[in-house]
Amino acid sequence: MSYVVFARKWRPQTFDDVIGQDHVVTTLKNAIKNDRVAHAYLFSGPRGVGKTTTARIFAKSLNCEKGPITKPCGKCPSCNEISKSISMDVIEIDGASNRGIDEIRSLRENVKFMPSHGKFKIYIIDEVHQITTDGFNALLKTLEEPPKHVKFIFATTRPGKVLATILSRCQRFDFKRIQIKMIISKLKSIAASEKLKVSDDALMLVARAAEGSMRDAESILDQLVAYCDKRIDVADVSSSLGMVEEDALLSMSDILAKKDAPAALKWINQLLEDGKDLVQFLSSLIDHFRSILMAKIGKDAIASIELGADSIERISKHSEKFTLEEIIYILQTLSNTHYIMKHSESVRLPLELALLRLARRQDMVDLSQALDRMKDLQRSLDEGTIVATQEKRTRSQPAPRTDAGSSGGKKVSGSLKDMTGMPTPVKQGERSASTQTIETIDELADIDDNSSVATATILADPPEKGTIDEAHQQDSVSSTASNIILPQIKGVWAELINKIKEKKMSVASYLLEGEPAKMEDGVLLVTFPRRLQFHKETLEESANLKLIKEHLRDILKVPIAVELGLRDDRPEELESSRANKNMRPIAFEEDTSQNALDDPIVRSALDVFQGEIRPSGIRRPIRRK
Repeated sequence: MSYVVFARKWRPQTFDDVIGQDHVVTTLKNAIKNDRVAHAYLFSGPRGVGKTTTARIFAKSLNCEKGPITKPCGKCPSCNEISKSISMDVIEIDGASNRGIDEIRSLRENVKFMPSHGKFKIYIIDEVHQITTDGFNALLKTLEEPPKHVKFIFATTRPGKVLATILSRCQRFDFKRIQIKMIISKLKSIAASEKLKVSDDALMLVARAAEGSMRDAESILDQLVAYCDKRIDVADVSSSLGMVEEDALLSMSDILAKKDAPAALKWINQLLEDGKDLVQFLSSLIDHFRSILMAKIGKDAIASIELGADSIERISKHSEKFTLEEIIYILQTLSNTHYIMKHSESVRLPLELALLRLARRQDMVDLSQALDRMKDLQRSLDEGTIVATQEKRTRSQPAPRTDAGSSGGKKVSGSLKDMTGMPTPVKQGERSASTQTIETIDELADIDDNSSVATATILADPPEKGTIDEAHQQDSVSSTASNIILPQIKGVWAELINKIKEKKMSVASYLLEGEPAKMEDGVLLVTFPRRLQFHKETLEESANLKLIKEHLRDILKVPIAVELGLRDDRPEELESSRANKNMRPIAFEEDTSQNALDDPIVRSALDVFQGEIRPSGIRRPIRRK
């Protein structure tokens, strides 16, 4: 006798043999019992879950000599012919190869003929979604009002592609993926009948590889028997199917827990040397971290892990090496990489980049803890008190200028911190005396990084309720604004100037000449060309500086400290300035806003009346000497 593969040899022959589809079997059996068999059915679901098999059993139940009956005899000529797919009354059609209007017209003509010796003429059309729209339309009338002796059973893996007009004429049954425990039970029964010795862990791997398909599981087992003969273990399954063993997955997750990037890359090389499929490895790694996630969530979620008891115990212990946020981040990264690899010609590089990113990830803070910190900070700001940290600042700070000849420098009376490193309280009235400005960018480079001399930073005004230690305030401001980066400042710079312009035109005009140069530890450094030192000194006035900080805080939603400094004029700026002076008209002189703003009287008038300077368009002649 010729060899028959397991998928055909162990195909269910009765409704009782069908596993995992109780909702379908029960409905069909009741329809037969109560004589309520419809003229058309649509069986939809994944591959290998019993759609065509159930259709054949249903056909045998209807055409059995003792039928219609829920349990066909399996011995009569009709049952035997249907089992062997040679029945003249049960016609199986492949929708993929008989999809055109001509084939459907031929079918429509044949339904008129009576069955040869059965009670019904049954058409089983597999992959019905492959039929063309014209073919479906040709079938509509026949499907709606077929002859009494005709039954249609459609099977498809993609019901969404079937026309709605076809769906509305059928009773639809959705077949489910078969649970792993049911697949294992069936495989054990087959192994016992075939006198095979298969370990439970090996059966678990086979069932998981089948992805809910009983036919796939039987085919894999058949392949393993040819590979291993009568004894099958986990190593045989992994080797035959190119799968990654659980120990290897645990090792990889341990590498990611230790953030060992070189070891992760070494693993990729080893997988390639062993001939493993990297896409399949990544799929297994995603499933592995999903199991870790379920174990991390708790007992209720562990029930969804489709592994043996020993494996679940090992994964539960392994989950303690990760926080919940880390596991979620790892799964998101791996899932995105899996999509990229499936649509990329190179699969190695995306996987290596993903593992490097995961191995170099920063420590992740629990979201609830971060929200609690933000709420505490907001409460402190609302109450007018800021909780200061007692940590010693590690950021290098510029030494105070004591150059009396500098027109823009302001002397600092002592250090803000004493020898113990504790902040020195600064009273409200002394704030301006302790305000330190940076004269040039070059000055920062001349300061030793280990300098213990501290300077005061221009900060937002303290709350009206009592006095607040300015050094403490600086530490708190830096902590809240530490995430703000220079590109963000530059992105809102124009908006800041426009908002200030609505309040005070002169401040906006001066600030327009400035440039955000540096953002570090919550402190923004704005620099001006040395030729515009007057602009810098004007903006350092307490009222003007307060206005800048208030609007900056309103835009960024966090308080930002501001420092003003000078930088050397760039060659292009000097050249542009000289060109502008030399290009004045010979016969006429234009009034410019800049010349007017340089006049202290004009500036005072603008501030008092909240005005602005607009060009008049009038040119006055100048006298030649």
